[in-house]
Amino acid sequence: MTIVARKHTAQARNKQRVAIAIRCGWPVELVGRVVGITDGDTLTVLDAEHLQVRIRLAKIDAPERGQLFGTHSKQPLAGLAFGRRVSMVVADHDRYGRPVGRIYAGSVDVNVEMPNEPHC
Repeated sequence: MTIVARKHTAQARNKQRVAIAIRCGWPVELVGRVVGITDGDTLTVLDAEHLQVRIRLAKIDAPERGQLFGTHSKQPLAGLAFGRRVSMVVADHDRYGRPVGRIYAGSVDVNVEMPNEPHC
């Protein structure tokens, strides 16, 4: 099995564990470093197993890429979280299968701070 195939298998197992826990009603806590900002309400985290997890911020609806202010909406999220170690409490999945939850960068609740930022 190649390294790429092992990585995809590990990502699938990780997604499956999170999905089962959420279906059972258990919140899941994930910890990692933010390595990417997709838009104003979605970021990518590299976890302890070196797997990338794309997660949406719960109760935040920011403009998407390609929409008016889409580029501007990701700047506040990048300022709050990019490159930082974060913890995430995942409680649901969106219609695309991405985990949805609260993000904490140190003592800062990113979900609370984002609506205070312009263009969000």
